[in-house]
Amino acid sequence: MAEREATWALLLAAVLALAVATWFAVRYLLLRRSLRQVDRELREIVGHLEDNRIVKLPRPDADLEALLGTVNRALEGIRRQAVAYSRREVELKAQIERISHDLRTPLTSICGYLALVDEGALDAETRESLVVVRRKADSLQRLGTQFYELSRLRGDDERLEPVSADVGRFVREAVAEHYRLLEERGLDVRVAVPERPVCALADAAALERVLENLLHNAGKYARSTFDVEVGEALGGRVTATFANDVDAAFSCEVERLFEPFSTADAARSGERSGLGLAIAHAIAEEHGGNLAAASDDERGTTFTLTLPTMPA
Repeated sequence: MAEREATWALLLAAVLALAVATWFAVRYLLLRRSLRQVDRELREIVGHLEDNRIVKLPRPDADLEALLGTVNRALEGIRRQAVAYSRREVELKAQIERISHDLRTPLTSICGYLALVDEGALDAETRESLVVVRRKADSLQRLGTQFYELSRLRGDDERLEPVSADVGRFVREAVAEHYRLLEERGLDVRVAVPERPVCALADAAALERVLENLLHNAGKYARSTFDVEVGEALGGRVTATFANDVDAAFSCEVERLFEPFSTADAARSGERSGLGLAIAHAIAEEHGGNLAAASDDERGTTFTLTLPTMPA
């Protein structure tokens, strides 16, 4: 009798243990499924924060509900910060446009009046001072224009009209227009452009601005050589490289060249604002391309402009 009772007790204990194990196993599997669903939902929400969704728990669980409550509060805080950042970005853009306009209007008048000055009636010292004033006024006018241009590019207000543009022809024309500047620097200019058209999908005016900024940069910082090369259209991309030898102070700052107001060397920056390369980089990205910089001891600093080609 005692043995039978012991057997039944063991059997009951085994059944209870099995039931408990089954309950924990089912709960564990349901918990894992819930976590997978929560993970998928959270990934979707993170990818589209603007949808203002929250993470919901498929099955009730006190601990998970507390965790998801914290996650949802964090998401709400991130959304508030994103909205505040967007509002500040819009306000800053509007302020930059107003400042740019307020600067350009009087500077245009100043440059106009300076152009009317009769240099023949001035002595040599005054003429030299006038040249300096004109150069500074032109620099300020260019800076105001660049402020406005960069704010429009970053605010998505710049409407590009990409067409099939022969990059080789644009490069040749840009080098010809800036040849005097490059020659005054005593640079050995070498241009390698294919004879046949090398076409990319680009806005003509925007492409001209990119090339102008790159050539202006070379005219400022190259020491003796300036090499320009346009590659054939391969893999749906057209590349143009601009290589010039520069000193070590410039080369070591190459990773910051596309940051606004970065001038590589404050002691030599003079009238350079650091906006030209930032604008060129933003324009390249607006085209779905890229503008990258690299530095080595052999070629100095090399800028590589990559643009997409017309779809087949």
